[in-house]
Amino acid sequence: MKHSVTLLYPFRNRDSLRIKNSLRSLALQEDQDFNVIFVDYGSEETTAAEVKEVVEQFSFVQYIYTYHKNQPWNKCKAINIALDQVATSHCFVSDVDMVYHPEFIKILKEQSYQSDVVYFQVGYLSFEEKIDVDNYSSIKPYRISNREATGLTLFNTEQLKSINGFDEYYHFWSSEDTDAHLRMNAAGFSVQYYDEKLLIKHQPHSTFRSRETTKLTKELRMTYATRFNMRRFLSTHNNGIGYIDQQRSKVISKSAFDALFVPDICIKSSNKEYDALYTIFEELNRFKGKIVRLEIFEDPEVNTFKFKIKRFLKKLGRSHATMKKINDILLLNVITNYRDKNYSIEIGDDLKTIVLSIDLR
Repeated sequence: MKHSVTLLYPFRNRDSLRIKNSLRSLALQEDQDFNVIFVDYGSEETTAAEVKEVVEQFSFVQYIYTYHKNQPWNKCKAINIALDQVATSHCFVSDVDMVYHPEFIKILKEQSYQSDVVYFQVGYLSFEEKIDVDNYSSIKPYRISNREATGLTLFNTEQLKSINGFDEYYHFWSSEDTDAHLRMNAAGFSVQYYDEKLLIKHQPHSTFRSRETTKLTKELRMTYATRFNMRRFLSTHNNGIGYIDQQRSKVISKSAFDALFVPDICIKSSNKEYDALYTIFEELNRFKGKIVRLEIFEDPEVNTFKFKIKRFLKKLGRSHATMKKINDILLLNVITNYRDKNYSIEIGDDLKTIVLSIDLR
């Protein structure tokens, strides 16, 4: 059987130049028999429009926009959305930061006959490096990855579907790629590392960890997110799990997204800790089958002189959680219990309100 390949591009809110560089390097491939599925995982409207214009310049790309707006980044969901559209024997998990050697597709297909899963060495570029896509050999990486970097992988499409795709528990960043490799191996499929020739170079960008903060911001972040991911990873692989029992994500339409803001039920709570905890873990769970709007706001009392004195004297009868703590608790509950639902989380400009809108139908 002749092998064919589709490249999967998960994306959200990045600059269009790196996308143009990456797709241009594919347009220069010696072997032009391939497809690309580009999933925009809820970028802001202006970014989405600009990126779509770039993507549509390349005839081999299928562009998909899904309204996973106001949700934490989830590469696995974006990959699984693309996976459902793949009609080729193999799929390659790509990244918008990658620039490819002109022989990449040719060698990718050759490697597809050597192993069930093949992942590739990557060269990392500095911010100072000039990126001339038309002259791949002139682009000089400052560092080369080893076999521990697992993000760029060729899969047999049906085999990846047989373990139910990527595990959508993994939000934000870390562990999801290695998880997929080890689950494929647990399911009896072979995994091979390719480093014979440097076929991929990585355009520079700031890292997720460089943007981590202990303070609340409008950008969705959760304290210890990578540690929760690692616990999931260890649990999966200590127990030899291959197949993940999950409902793989689908595209969220604009109408489904807009419906979130016409709720059946509205719930409000201050950041008094016990009230907020009850609302997040119990009250929310009472309204299955409904669209729910849950708002948690900072109690105005916390800014009064009287409250500050009581806090100083340790005479507070009921504690108040910080809005950052509320954010972390709410995100953890949604990721753990409602990640397969259509939802939106918005943090107010003044950082004093957090609103979850969720479809529990």
